[in-house]
Amino acid sequence: MHQFTDTKPAVRPPSKLDLGDYLPYLVNRVGTIIADQFGEEALAPHRLSIAMWRVMAVLAANGSQRQIDIVDLTSIEASTLSRLVSRLMRMGLVLRTRSASSHREVAVELSAKGAALVAQLIPIALAYEQRAIAGLSRARLQHIDRFVQNRYIDTGRLRGTVEGMSLRSARLRHQNGQAHTIPFGQVQSVTNYSRDWSVIKFNLQLEPTADIETVRKVIKRVGQELLDDPEIGAEFIQPLKMQGVIDVLQTALVVRCKFTATPIRPTYIQRRALQRLIEAFSAAEIRFAAPNFTMQLASSAAG
Repeated sequence: MHQFTDTKPAVRPPSKLDLGDYLPYLVNRVGTIIADQFGEEALAPHRLSIAMWRVMAVLAANGSQRQIDIVDLTSIEASTLSRLVSRLMRMGLVLRTRSASSHREVAVELSAKGAALVAQLIPIALAYEQRAIAGLSRARLQHIDRFVQNRYIDTGRLRGTVEGMSLRSARLRHQNGQAHTIPFGQVQSVTNYSRDWSVIKFNLQLEPTADIETVRKVIKRVGQELLDDPEIGAEFIQPLKMQGVIDVLQTALVVRCKFTATPIRPTYIQRRALQRLIEAFSAAEIRFAAPNFTMQLASSAAG
């Protein structure tokens, strides 16, 4: 087990929050104003809502998609999406076809009429974006982009690495490859796993007869060796160490290890630490606990 933390302990939170200086609120507020203007001036004449436009834009960017994938890409509820797709079909803007991966699944794609309408609306949407950022310098935009890009965050419903952000939404890339577009209006909270530092904790189950002091010294030595590693040494903030024995089982002695590192690739560093620990334990004749089971045989007296 490992645990990521992103907030230093013993820090008293502020008692007040000024929304006028709160970036998520300001971005969401500006995005809402722009979306309302874009919807009224550009989409309404074509009988489109912002949600319908979002579906069409996703299909234009990603091609034919299963409805379940469109749910992930647009953050629209499945039941709502089904109604939107049905309405777009009646308007002749999308088509339902059999999925290329499975004949049991239905995919959605833009019709020729829908593709032509998206091509007509995209320049208008980009013009609204340019109007919104007209007061920001290129350096300021680059600063915002650097601040956002490559952050690994959890929004409660979806998590992933931030690949981009507009005034209306953020685009996350899940570690399994899926891309999620999340409107800021649907984000209730954000956990940032890429801020400042990460604390990694993991447990080791050793034989019950293991000498605790020897284990502690070996782990400490491995921690010092990791600090000298030319590839990952600079990423440690606090070295690997043993926190102590956290449980005594019938067949195992459970010890907890801990280190603090930069948030770039903590799980990779943990794997490297485990590899070094296995090698060091083998050399020091410290054995991991083996799975055991007890079998009882009952015999009945011959009658």
